[in-house]
Amino acid sequence: MSRHLWILGKLLNMKRLSAKGLEKSSTNDSTRFLCYVVATSYPKMIHQLNHKALSLPLIAALEQIQTFTFKESQLDQEQKEGTESDMLFMTNFLPYVAPVLHIAIPKIMEKTTVPMGIEDHSAFQLYTQDTCMEFHKLFMHLLLCFQSSLKGLADCRHRLTALTPGSQVIKDTVECVLVYGHALHRLTRGAALPMHLRSIAPLLRGMNLGSKITMPMPAPDEEQEEPDEELKAVQPFVEVDGIKTPLWLSYLDWLWLMVAHFNAADILLTYITGLNFIHDNISIQVLFAPPVDQRLLPWRELLTHPTFFPTTTTATSPHKSQASITNNKILEFLSNGFDCSVLIKGIKMQWNRPGGLTTRDVRAIKAALQKLTKSSFEDWKVSAAKLFQALDNSASLPHLESGEFHKITEGINSLVASSVLFASLDASQRVFKGMLHCEVCLASLLDETATFSRDILAQMKVGCVTDLFLLLKSHFF
Repeated sequence: MSRHLWILGKLLNMKRLSAKGLEKSSTNDSTRFLCYVVATSYPKMIHQLNHKALSLPLIAALEQIQTFTFKESQLDQEQKEGTESDMLFMTNFLPYVAPVLHIAIPKIMEKTTVPMGIEDHSAFQLYTQDTCMEFHKLFMHLLLCFQSSLKGLADCRHRLTALTPGSQVIKDTVECVLVYGHALHRLTRGAALPMHLRSIAPLLRGMNLGSKITMPMPAPDEEQEEPDEELKAVQPFVEVDGIKTPLWLSYLDWLWLMVAHFNAADILLTYITGLNFIHDNISIQVLFAPPVDQRLLPWRELLTHPTFFPTTTTATSPHKSQASITNNKILEFLSNGFDCSVLIKGIKMQWNRPGGLTTRDVRAIKAALQKLTKSSFEDWKVSAAKLFQALDNSASLPHLESGEFHKITEGINSLVASSVLFASLDASQRVFKGMLHCEVCLASLLDETATFSRDILAQMKVGCVTDLFLLLKSHFF
């Protein structure tokens, strides 16, 4: 990482020799920076663009569109900045790369010869009824060529590992990726592409891309595809704040992700070469966050620590009785529940011991059930007593296929399900994998019917009911 940042800083601050001495590179001299970005980031680009479940279906749907109806109403939604980007694409890029594209787009090419200043953006329209079909052809050609050029770069690096980093073959392949990627990036910033995606959105919906795309199951001999959270976030079925993203916008977001590296490079270069940047040197550093401790918090110490939890409970009138709840009582409640969950776990393991039950196993299970009948949890006491009686009344070991065996199994599974919260307190079995919302866990212990509890729940915004403890009253979790 340090070497990578050092190279980025040097490339962004590249000096060139001129009649005036050393000068900062201009935007036209930024190709070396973009080539470096492509050469170092192409594996990520390939992974996202060729993702079998999340990208290839979108590309296939676009390829199947051969004809569509142009919608004049979409022209009203164009933006000034987007039109200017389309003009730059037509005047500064397309005329130079058109000879190597090998596609017929005469109506679009006519627009590259129209004399027009950048201020006359309101009169320029790249996407019209005459050019819409050619635009789709141009867009798909650039997308597919970008995909194939990335594959060519990967194949080249794989075959030519013995070549030096300055190999002309690798340079040419990198520049090929750069041309198509840069062209796609320019289109995503323009006004024409959003209008086009709006026009073809009904056809895309007809290809089942308007609903959730299911992840295909890999074949037995096929390696599971690595998940990609960035790709999942721009899929057609994604909802943002409860509102489903329009299909055309999902496609545009996906295309933005495909050219994100070019956009990042463009932002940096625009800033560095701008008039407001007056510095001579660039130093890039990343402040890394410390590694997250994956161990669970020591809850027994946490609940009795006055810094993190108050030592007394403040209750508002008319619920003065709630003030009797102390940290020690909460700790006692959790400790008793945890000890019971250890007993329940042992009962489950012995009952399901491979090879079948033995007389010794039944004795151990009955001993654990007897301890459970003396716990402070009334429902567990009742359930444990019933299970103990069922085992004690059995003249012989329960047969695996008997109704008695299945009934006892069901009772044990119910005990296990009701002890999930307490079992999760076992630090030796769990590690921290994200954010722990302690408010939700504590709210699960509150009574949903009490006004005092409802006030707290309203502040915590918790409102999902669960019968976590097998109690007659449901609890919020």
